[in-house]
Amino acid sequence: MFEKLFPFHFVLNRFLQLVQKGRSLSKLIDDKQGNFENIFTFKRPFLSIDYNFDSIINCIGQIFILEVIDTKIFLKGEFVYSETQDLLFFCGTPWLGYENILKSDFNIGDFAIHSNIIEYSNFLNNAVSEFESKLEISEAFEKQRQFFEKLFDEIPVDMAIIDMERKFRYLNKTAVKDPELRNWLIGRTNFDYFIRKNLDLELGRQREEFIQKAIESGESIRFEDVHNKNTEKETVMLRSLSPFTAYDGQKYMLAYGMDLSIFKRTVFQNEQKNLELENLNNILNSIIYAVTHDFRAPILAVKALAYLVKSGLEINERNDLLFNLIKTSITKLDEQIIDIHNYLQNSKLEIGFTEVNISEIAENAFEMVRYSVPYPIVFKVEMHQKTPFITDFHRIKIVINNLISNAVKYSRKTTNAFVNIKVVIDDENCHFTVSDNGDGISEMYVDKVFDIYFRASNKTGGTGLGLFICAEIIKKLGGKIEVKSVLGEGSSFSVTVPNNKSS
Repeated sequence: MFEKLFPFHFVLNRFLQLVQKGRSLSKLIDDKQGNFENIFTFKRPFLSIDYNFDSIINCIGQIFILEVIDTKIFLKGEFVYSETQDLLFFCGTPWLGYENILKSDFNIGDFAIHSNIIEYSNFLNNAVSEFESKLEISEAFEKQRQFFEKLFDEIPVDMAIIDMERKFRYLNKTAVKDPELRNWLIGRTNFDYFIRKNLDLELGRQREEFIQKAIESGESIRFEDVHNKNTEKETVMLRSLSPFTAYDGQKYMLAYGMDLSIFKRTVFQNEQKNLELENLNNILNSIIYAVTHDFRAPILAVKALAYLVKSGLEINERNDLLFNLIKTSITKLDEQIIDIHNYLQNSKLEIGFTEVNISEIAENAFEMVRYSVPYPIVFKVEMHQKTPFITDFHRIKIVINNLISNAVKYSRKTTNAFVNIKVVIDDENCHFTVSDNGDGISEMYVDKVFDIYFRASNKTGGTGLGLFICAEIIKKLGGKIEVKSVLGEGSSFSVTVPNNKSS
């Protein structure tokens, strides 16, 4: 019965062990142990509740919100206690976590309470009819009837049974909370309810039309009711009408309604926030474009002018110091703009695959920086290549340029200063290591070298972005980058990148 009525239900024994669970709930917790405390966390109530049978019984009548551990999925409903079986029954539905559920392996049928309840609605109708006619029934059946009537009354979904004359035969407490009004409605129509409550009669007529359409077509119908439209009190109800035939051949309509207001408002708010973020992102992109393109031209012009001024002046020690400071500042600013540009390219541009010549990239990278230090550095490329290497040319070039540039900048003036790159390429990966015998990095800083803006040395006045960008690029390419270093002896940066030969 419960398996059909409530896909997310579960039943607890006195030791809080799950003795039964709905098919949809099984999809969430099949891999979890069968004890309640290992599967759920109380979100409401949480101050007056303990993880034991009697504590839950003491809170019966309250709305419970349970979180399925490690899923960010919530169930909202109530516990019902069966004295005859000494069991606790939880009947609830997903609450505020639909986006997480929809990402899971669920389908519409897992939530369709109305479609699954139809084959059992004859029992409900029979029980209500027998109650109204005050027939003498057995004590066991009476307890069972009362149990299910309480169960239907407490579920957080509007439920009603309507006959072919559009008159209510049953309403649960969620649909109409006032018991006097609920009793008055039995035998009356939905339109009678709108008149008595002084509600929007046009909305009442529309609902009557949907009911009549479902009766005439014999098919299930879904529609939305919107109350107080375009106001702060706007309420959106998803309603469903499903025809069914009772045990005695009488035809009825099972109606249920679910409040979507919070969900709708959340979706709208998220759409507005996404719109704002998109606008801000466009503005930010414009600013960054200006920084990386428009600003660099005048910086290079200032750098050139500084050299011209220096060449036309009589240089003394003080002037030489000032010009060197100007050169260092402009160079640092230019390098920072280049790093920002590289970071943006990595974050925004799609990966493009082409055959890459690692040896050629490395040779060009060294030629660009070999004269940035006033002493000779021996550069060696060792290649072990069995097959072409296919990857994103621009991204791998940024990584190699950065690693070789750093190796030169942080080298030491010795008789045998060197920078080596060893490359091994096979069908699966390209692995290369850039090593040097330069300054090296202190052990306390080795784990931080890939952090944004981190600089282990002030020797060259770097931006602190280079290695961070390298790590981000390698991550995007699906590879990994590691470093080994000894202070005063040198560093070794190892990179492994997939060889995308099938791309």
